Amino acid sequence: MTMIFIRSTTAFYVVRFLLGIAEAGFFPGVILYLTYWYPSKERAHTIALFYTGSVIAGIVGSPLSGAILGLHGKIGLDGWQWLFLLEGIPAVLMAVVVFLFLPNGPQKVKWLSQGEKKWIQSGSMMRSPRKRVKQDIVFLKHCQAVASGFCALYTFL
Repeated sequence: MTMIFIRSTTAFYVVRFLLGIAEAGFFPGVILYLTYWYPSKERAHTIALFYTGSVIAGIVGSPLSGAILGLHGKIGLDGWQWLFLLEGIPAVLMAVVVFLFLPNGPQKVKWLSQGEKKWIQSGSMMRSPRKRVKQDIVFLKHCQAVASGFCALYTFL
């Protein structure tokens, strides 16, 4: 939301850089958080749904952003300032709600029974690190095989 107060090119680049630093941990943080709730067998599907949310946000947000840009000149703000203001307010409010109410994992929630918490933890990231590393190595070998298949020229001939 500080973007609406910018008056120079230098200030724009500085604030945009700081915003990028602040946003940099969001995606890896969401992926990490999902590992607390979903076992590895279901994680790909869950992350795909997370990616789909980004596409849907683009579909809904683009026309909405275009309409907001039409507010150019109202109460002395340019259209781009309106855009940062009206799209920034819900983001800031949601950040406060998430910070206050989103549990750190299944073990911290109050709405699950002890049995449900144990069931979720047994299938999620709470496995031994050695087992996770072995699974990751196997996964990487599969990825390398698929990548080499796509890169081999004779695959497409």
